[in-house]
Amino acid sequence: MFKKEIEIVIVLDNYPVHHAKILKKTCKYLNITLIHLPPYSSKLSPIEQVWRTIKKELSTEFIESEEFLIENFEKWLYENIDKKSYTKNGLINSYLT
Repeated sequence: MFKKEIEIVIVLDNYPVHHAKILKKTCKYLNITLIHLPPYSSKLSPIEQVWRTIKKELSTEFIESEEFLIENFEKWLYENIDKKSYTKNGLINSYLT
């Protein structure tokens, strides 16, 4: 029945809900592979690298209002989220192989 499906692999941190039995059962049923990152391994998580970059940019700005922060945060997020360098550094690939 699932012969034409694509392979799905999800990389998760160790947030407790990511270890829930229902999640594991559902993923097994749907043929989704779960890979849990080791504890305290923020350098392996691309989104952590995005946050680090955004925090670095934010630290040089004077935050004049909540609206300013929201607008600029969104701009920095979209500028950084698609950068291939976050996954090309080999850390994620070396962990998965």
